[in-house]
Amino acid sequence: MGYVDIRIVQVDKGVTRFDGGYLWVWVRGHDPLCCHWESVPPHRLCMELLARVDVLARHAR
Repeated sequence: MGYVDIRIVQVDKGVTRFDGGYLWVWVRGHDPLCCHWESVPPHRLCMELLARVDVLARHAR
């Protein structure tokens, strides 16, 4: 596990996994370091990862 910088575009509504006392969901979006999505035409999402719900909630703005 580690830190990943992602601009989230989509979060699955259903919980995908319950493991170690944590809820996990699939998150899809763009990699802001490698994908300059603001300067290129719209394109498919660059990243997909499984993230803990508590971490997403803690970092939500």
